Amino acid sequence: MGRDKLLLAAGVAGILVVSLAPYARQQWDARQLRAEQEQRRLYIEAKEREIACLERLLGGVPQRKSLEAEIDRCRRLSLDPETGEPQAR
Repeated sequence: MGRDKLLLAAGVAGILVVSLAPYARQQWDARQLRAEQEQRRLYIEAKEREIACLERLLGGVPQRKSLEAEIDRCRRLSLDPETGEPQAR
């Protein structure tokens, strides 16, 4: 009798795993999509900061500052603060 209950429990567990697999996959895909959207949002924000900085330079570079240094400073605004690398799209 004990073996029969074990087989029944294993069968029920197997059915549950198979029936929940599509739901788990859907949740995984939704999580991946949210992560990609967040990365895209961060990339756009960083590029907007860089563009705004570069547009301010159109008005002229403050005295005693080099244009190249100011451009580099603007480009650093679009770097990932954690890695120091350009933001991924």
